[in-house]
Amino acid sequence: YYDAAVTEAKVAWLNRHLPSVAWDEIHIVAYGTPKQEVVDMPEGILFGDEEKNRENWTGIAYDVQNILDILKGLL
Repeated sequence: YYDAAVTEAKVAWLNRHLPSVAWDEIHIVAYGTPKQEVVDMPEGILFGDEEKNRENWTGIAYDVQNILDILKGLL
């Protein structure tokens, strides 16, 4: 139940704050999971608050603290 609730909350946040973005795919994985090991998307974008996840990501990684400013710049 916890993982489903977290996923629902994160998707709701994206929809509320970024309604104009058409997401091709969204992958939300459990806390503590090495993101680069479960998402086979080397060109993907990671928004994460944990530095180790951003450092290990093979695509582009952004600090979640600035997510709205970053996303506005990508549009």
